[in-house]
Amino acid sequence: MLTYSITDIKKFMNLLLKEQAFDGLLLREAKLTTSSYYEIDGSLQTEFFDTEELASLPSTKYVSWALQKPILFSMMKGRHLPLRFRIVLALPDSAIEQLLTKADCSIPASQVTGLFLNIIYENHELMLTTGTSLSIFTMDKSVDELWEDYIREFLGRHEL
Repeated sequence: MLTYSITDIKKFMNLLLKEQAFDGLLLREAKLTTSSYYEIDGSLQTEFFDTEELASLPSTKYVSWALQKPILFSMMKGRHLPLRFRIVLALPDSAIEQLLTKADCSIPASQVTGLFLNIIYENHELMLTTGTSLSIFTMDKSVDELWEDYIREFLGRHEL
């Protein structure tokens, strides 16, 4: 697990809420405190969509960040900054498989239950932490290292 302190909060928030940099990720959960407290479970509610819309969505258990981003943006924008928020994003299963295959990782994608990016804003500070979840116990840290390298490269590409 790596932790990053983001110094250019405005730039990061623009990437997160206005641009497409994070759109390939899934929203697992979000907690936001403004004048009220909001908690969002990112579980995809398939019954909300009609058949045509559902057919165009990727088959995942969680909703895409791209779909939820406008909602969170509308909750955060305004005269006051949020008091705090925590957003948990995850790499989709198909991307996990690509990442592990490309790196020739010894741990199969079927044993990786999640690669997470936690975004935490509180006391005017923005922190990112990486996290991994496996369905097995192993001392092998190659999945952690791959995910940390992926996030490190992502942040570097976006000059954060």
